[in-house]
Amino acid sequence: MDFDKKMNSKNATGGIIIQSPDTDVMVLLVHYMPRMRAVLEIWMQTGRITKTIDQRRMIPIHIAIVKLSTVCGVLPAVHALTGYDTVSSFFGVGKKKLMQTETTRFRPCASTGIERGSS
Repeated sequence: MDFDKKMNSKNATGGIIIQSPDTDVMVLLVHYMPRMRAVLEIWMQTGRITKTIDQRRMIPIHIAIVKLSTVCGVLPAVHALTGYDTVSSFFGVGKKKLMQTETTRFRPCASTGIERGSS
C-alpha cells in the first residue's frame, strides 16, 4: 500500500511484480489490490527451479480479482478457516467444499469501489 501512496503522490500509475511461493501472499494481494488506485496490475511470480525443470509461473492478480469476484470480499476469512500455513482447517471444511456452496451472498470485489477489466 505504501507503493500505491507514492505513485498517487506523483500522479503516476504502474504495475508491480512480487515474487513469493506463498499462497498467503496471493490472498493478501487479491484482498488489497482493489483498494489501490495507482497500481493497475500486480503480477505474482511463484514456483521454483530444480535441476531438471523450471516450475516458475506468473499469476496475474488483477485478472484473478475479476475471476474471483464472487468470493473476493471474504477470501482472507475463507483462506484462514480452510487452512493456511499456520492454521489447520476445520475437519470436513475445505476450499473445494466452500467453492461448491452458494456464493451469491458474498460481496464481490467490484463493491470495493473499482472496476477491473480482464486482459
